[in-house]
Amino acid sequence: MAVTFAGPPFPGALAQLHLSGTSYRGTALAQVLLPALPPRGAQIGVVVNTGELHLDRSDLQHLQEALQQRNLELLHLCAAEPLTLVAAAVLGITVTATASPSPASAQTVGTRVHEVTLRAGDHLEHGGNMVVLGDVNPGALVQAAGHVIVWGRLRGIAHAGAGGNNAARIAALQLEAQQLRIADVVAIGPSEKATPGRAEQAVLRNREIVIETARSLGHLRVQEPWFC
Repeated sequence: MAVTFAGPPFPGALAQLHLSGTSYRGTALAQVLLPALPPRGAQIGVVVNTGELHLDRSDLQHLQEALQQRNLELLHLCAAEPLTLVAAAVLGITVTATASPSPASAQTVGTRVHEVTLRAGDHLEHGGNMVVLGDVNPGALVQAAGHVIVWGRLRGIAHAGAGGNNAARIAALQLEAQQLRIADVVAIGPSEKATPGRAEQAVLRNREIVIETARSLGHLRVQEPWFC
């Protein structure tokens, strides 16, 4: 893993920490990170950019602990990997989805993030990827031309790949949807309860929607702020 730390560019600004390369897990992440951090001094807020690395909640907790050893506070996390973003959001870290270096042409509309819980009768629709930071309750609908990612419980209806994108996926921390639709293929949601602590995704294979453990969701293109 490559680690780059830059102090605040001006008084009152945030320091920057960029991680790239191979993902390290748990305590190994802290061991790689600490030598690249400055000695303990006055407390400084830090923006961490993890790019396309997939870090789970435990990894991010070790990252926070390593920063705290040097009196650094993780205030914001920027990432192109949705599963890293969801883990950070669960920990209460403010997050920003960042642009990927090589976004797929089908996703040039970008990614829209909604910090909201959808209730019965609510309908969200977007021409790119849709990310919901909250639950999608029964009777609510999320529809997107790209991926649908729910950082909470998906118990309503989700339609990914609207317009015919067979490669689109539906992912959620707890996937218990009433109905799943990818492109023009429709399926009833799983009858069994989702496994706690394991994000799942629905994908289209041989014209059939199957559910599996979630993995990297590829390149998502969104506008990123200056500090990312």
